[in-house]
Amino acid sequence: MRTLLLLVALPLFAQVESMKFRYGDDPRWADPNLDDRAWNSTEDSLSARSWARYKVRIPPRILDPVVGFPSSTMEVYVEGLLIGRHGKLPPAFEDSTLGYSTFPIPPEFAAPGRLITVAVRMWDPPGSKFRGWVRPHPLAIHSQVETPIYARNSVDLRTLGGYFWSAVLMLLVLVLLAVAGRTVDKGPEFLLVAIFCGVYFVVDLIWASAYFFPWARGVLFMTIVSSLLFLIPAMELVAVFAGVRPAWWLRAGQCWFVLVAIVFGLAGLHQESPSWLGVASTVYLWTGLLPALSGIAVLWLQRTSGLAPRILPLVLTASLGCVGIGRALRSAGYPHVVAFGDSALPVALVGHAIFGIALLFGMLSRLRRAGTVALQLQGQMAAARSVQEALLQGKQPVTPGYVIVPVYQSAEEVGGDLFRILPTPAGDTLLVVGDVSGKGLKAAMLVSVIIGALLNRRSNDPAAVLAELNRAITGQLEGGFVTCCAALLDRDGRIQIANAGHLSPYLGGVELDLPPGLPLGLMDEATYESAIHQIGSTQQLTLLSDGVVEAENAQRELFGFDRTREISGRSAQEIAHAAQAWGQNDDITVVTVRRKV
Repeated sequence: MRTLLLLVALPLFAQVESMKFRYGDDPRWADPNLDDRAWNSTEDSLSARSWARYKVRIPPRILDPVVGFPSSTMEVYVEGLLIGRHGKLPPAFEDSTLGYSTFPIPPEFAAPGRLITVAVRMWDPPGSKFRGWVRPHPLAIHSQVETPIYARNSVDLRTLGGYFWSAVLMLLVLVLLAVAGRTVDKGPEFLLVAIFCGVYFVVDLIWASAYFFPWARGVLFMTIVSSLLFLIPAMELVAVFAGVRPAWWLRAGQCWFVLVAIVFGLAGLHQESPSWLGVASTVYLWTGLLPALSGIAVLWLQRTSGLAPRILPLVLTASLGCVGIGRALRSAGYPHVVAFGDSALPVALVGHAIFGIALLFGMLSRLRRAGTVALQLQGQMAAARSVQEALLQGKQPVTPGYVIVPVYQSAEEVGGDLFRILPTPAGDTLLVVGDVSGKGLKAAMLVSVIIGALLNRRSNDPAAVLAELNRAITGQLEGGFVTCCAALLDRDGRIQIANAGHLSPYLGGVELDLPPGLPLGLMDEATYESAIHQIGSTQQLTLLSDGVVEAENAQRELFGFDRTREISGRSAQEIAHAAQAWGQNDDITVVTVRRKV
């Protein structure tokens, strides 16, 4: 069936006995007696207006004949008589759709075998045709009922399928990257790939919709601007995947594309070609080759070893070269469309598609490697968490006269809070609670240093303990600090407490008044003082980190000191759970102390 349709469509070119083309505009050019032997000239080749004249013989045995022509903003004349319009030419401009249009031939000119003159007066946005595009569009005379057959074989409508499949490809890349990248850290290339695919997904959809909605001029404007701006992340991606740090020459090329996009964007907004378009079009012809040249420079500078890491930048560079060649062919008026079954893709769009497919494989490869690294890191962090828990808990301590319950909930795999319950040779219990500024692995490593210093202390006096810890870590925190509170509990309920910038403990629901002290790690010679308090038989001493007070809900409201004070008499687990339910954003440590009855 398809072969039969193609055979029916063969007269598309056979009916045309001559085709002539000329830039400019003169209503007299519709005259069938006009001498057009000097046409097909490149004179005024940047004009937005142009004419095409055809000598066409009416085929025999044809009913209701029509003139078929690829869509443009145009007027069609037969033997000097206006027979139809598609859109309206300036100054009363009205945009048109893309595709294939037909215009009925008046009966007085439709006699079989008659040779008629068909003149097409066209307007195209300035900047859409450069450097002597003198090949007129093909024209056909056929029956109205055969229009779908001819339209199907029109290059303009065949590219509709090409843009549709290109949009599907770009959407597929975006979806696959979004799904595959949810569980791993994403580098800057993710944003660049998203910009590339997102821009072309939108442009392809707009191109496809221009076959159904009258915004062909807007499509041209957006395509010129977006296709130039796309080259900015494209050049960056070649450098990223090649492991080459972008230099001034790459940045200069990217800035140049921004400038050219602005220039041609402005040209596309005019109804008549501006005077400066001639210079700009000459530059534009060669601008499309600049990304391929930059890609070659990147490949020359590439230091990545191995075959696989070199293939992707090479493919990306080749696809950019395809884009540049396609743009140059289109600008010079040469064939720039590649057939794919019932669809057709412009050569530049083929380059974009290859670029997108190469990016997909490149990013998925990176995601696979990143996923492997993430799993390894996850296992290492789990091991680090176990080690940290062992450091904080130690052996189950003996606490004569007291019931001490600690709860620790880190915001990440490992945290920067610390606590330690240590029996003393005198039968007392030393309790230390602290908080390293920051969180995560770096803070956890500092916790290990502090625990080591605490286990090797020379004194059990709380003020002396803080002074020792301060000297041990000063100069190792790279601008950070550690808040800490140390309490020595004797068997009779007497509590000796020293504080180094930490939250004051609560005793019986009341915040203890303690001598102030600088956080650890700020000054080597900082000194600390102790205060004496007595814990009653029914009272609870509660020490906690600022992860409780600074818990923040969805309305960005802090848990705060008032709520902390109100629940300070509850169990350690209840206090920690309340802060976590409010909105944990930092490590949470709660230690409660009660006397044994």
